[in-house]
Amino acid sequence: MASADVALPDGYRHTLEALKQRVHQAQTRAQRTVNTELIQLYWSIGKEILLRQEQQGWGSKTI
Repeated sequence: MASADVALPDGYRHTLEALKQRVHQAQTRAQRTVNTELIQLYWSIGKEILLRQEQQGWGSKTI
């Protein structure tokens, strides 16, 4: 079965590209937000480990 060419509405390609760009920008913002939260979490965990090591001494099996 041969596919028939379908005429696209005026501005379709432009609209599609604009929508794709908006999706990509939103994904990028979401990734940055997630990365920021993870970095803050890792720093917080690291600070807590260091604090416990200082309080309990090195080799006290803090981790």
